[in-house]
Amino acid sequence: MARFDKRFGRVSWFWYTAARIYARLFGWRVEGELPNDPKMIGIIAPHTSNWDVFLLYVLANSFRIKSNWLAKKELLRPPLGWLLRPLGAIPVDRSNPHNVVKEVARLFAVQEAMYLAIAPEGTRSKGSYWKTGFYHIAMNAQVNIIFMYIDYGRKVMGFGPVLKPTGDIHADFEIVSDFYKDITPKHPECRNDMRIRDARSKAEPTAESTSP
Repeated sequence: MARFDKRFGRVSWFWYTAARIYARLFGWRVEGELPNDPKMIGIIAPHTSNWDVFLLYVLANSFRIKSNWLAKKELLRPPLGWLLRPLGAIPVDRSNPHNVVKEVARLFAVQEAMYLAIAPEGTRSKGSYWKTGFYHIAMNAQVNIIFMYIDYGRKVMGFGPVLKPTGDIHADFEIVSDFYKDITPKHPECRNDMRIRDARSKAEPTAESTSP
């Protein structure tokens, strides 16, 4: 697992200003507030385009936070890894989802500040379920979940409510799905069904990533 600087995760004024200028030039509005909480998981949805990843960086930089994201460890080998690691990529072995949950939770424990962005849909293509790795990480790390969104219909991106996971994943997911139901993705036909597998399913929690 990667090691990170324990200082508060802030981006420079240059990148903050560049993000704000980009949003204004291309007609995007940035809204919402970032809670005074140095450790959070931010879920980003719906995820139907590579543009979501770029706009996620614009959103994070607009609030001067450095966001981290999960990526397959194979993706972070040199030379590509030299570029992606400074951008916040955390290498994980997604062949063992339970270990990913534990390792990322441990990483939260040793950081003074950490913002982890996760796309629960896990893919830009249409699927049947949202993956629940983000929820299990939040429970294990005892951190809150903040709703991040990119609404292509209104050309608005921002931070929404904060959810403190209760352990009742189905009840909590009702709150999640209710918030995202009116957010318009870039490709609506690729939007995943906003549901999770039944609790009786033996499927393991899956670690998502925001990587393409």
